Amino acid sequence: MTDKLKGVPSPVGWRLLVEVEDPPLKAELESKLVRLSNEDSLIKQHYMGHTIGTIAEMGSDCYKGRFETDGDWCKAGDRVLFIKYAGQDYFNEEGKLYRLMNDEDICGNFRRE
Repeated sequence: MTDKLKGVPSPVGWRLLVEVEDPPLKAELESKLVRLSNEDSLIKQHYMGHTIGTIAEMGSDCYKGRFETDGDWCKAGDRVLFIKYAGQDYFNEEGKLYRLMNDEDICGNFRRE
């Protein structure tokens, strides 16, 4: 485990750990929300609705035996698109958002071969 994953659980089985990208216009959204009383919940909604990230780690059973595929849909380091609201959120010690989700929640890959 790298230092940036300190405090974040490692995926097991068919789970993936995805480092979620900051949503577009994050700074603009946060500056507008300063005036609102429930700003934390609105920022959380914005993050939960964001669906792009990078695979940080993969469980040992990802894409094995449950799907008829020609191989893995993604690998660690790939930038991926995942289902909206998928997974469980965790923050590392530096405050970066990670999401633990099922391998079937990945619906696109930005990798080009």
